[in-house]
Amino acid sequence: MPQRTHSSLSQFPPARGPRLRPLLLAALAVACLARAPGAQAEPAAGWWSAFHDATLNLLLAEAAPPAAAAPQDSLPALQLQADATAAYVLARVASVRLMNGQLLVDTLQREVDLLRADGQQAGEPARAAQQALDAARARLSQFEELRASSIALLAQRSGGDRTVATLSRQLAPALGDARLPVPSFDLPRELPGIVLRQRPDVAQAELQLAQAGRGTAAGQLRLARYLQALSAPIAADADAPEDGGAASPQAEDVLENARRDIARKLGRLDVAVTAARTQEALLLGLQPQYLALRDRFNRGELPEVQALQALARMLVEEDRLAAAGSTLGLAWIAFQASIGGAGRASTSDLLGATRDEN
Repeated sequence: MPQRTHSSLSQFPPARGPRLRPLLLAALAVACLARAPGAQAEPAAGWWSAFHDATLNLLLAEAAPPAAAAPQDSLPALQLQADATAAYVLARVASVRLMNGQLLVDTLQREVDLLRADGQQAGEPARAAQQALDAARARLSQFEELRASSIALLAQRSGGDRTVATLSRQLAPALGDARLPVPSFDLPRELPGIVLRQRPDVAQAELQLAQAGRGTAAGQLRLARYLQALSAPIAADADAPEDGGAASPQAEDVLENARRDIARKLGRLDVAVTAARTQEALLLGLQPQYLALRDRFNRGELPEVQALQALARMLVEEDRLAAAGSTLGLAWIAFQASIGGAGRASTSDLLGATRDEN
């Protein structure tokens, strides 16, 4: 039987509540979520430091905006940071899924060989195993393409003069790690409206509104209503409508569109956390069954084909966990971009988020 390595600690963010206690997934080979190695090697660099990944911190050091940059000046840098972080996450996830996928291919190939040796190549079990093997091989090519395209994008977005070849060599240790990059954060039920002022579009619209409203009573009343609307909390809403119309210069419209954008991103992050935790729970539930079958096989009480089938099922579910972890990481990056990168290492920081007034 193909040999499986041991995983490390797995931890998903809590779905609104105290942080989840780390769980030891002692028999899972790959696709288990943990902090990347060297987490203590680098100081916090920005909102992306929630990934606790020294390699990512170093890559984004050149792309980080100046500390004194005003919110209205930070949009390009923030977008570069978000794109680079997403590309890094995708590259690492693709590598993890490649390792997991190669083990699945080896497992299925062994099953097919055993069935053929037993004269069952024309039977339904052999056909099903061969179809699964063909599909697993095809996914390996997809993961390789995703990793290559992600590294190419990362080379463009991370700053400096790195070529794809140079960056690939620099990333080799991180891409060889079988753990996924997942941020540590507390998921709030809602956000204070003040986080809107961290967004460059809102900051610019507010500045224009303030300048236009100082001279008249009507303008001052409009500004007061705007500030009242700004103070309302933002609740998660994954189904908040997209802004399908033309951009409006009116501060009230900018504020409302920004509010919906944050609500939508927060809601989708909530959905991603729930999906990842659900998949983790499923995998934890399968673990005792797999370990029992493995022990029976080691004692000679179970045919190797059945043990291989149990291993293949675990590997498929581990790959789904990796995909769920990737979706979670990307949803968190999108959420950070929607709040102007104000979250830093924890969304709890948002409770005190303000913008310096000039």
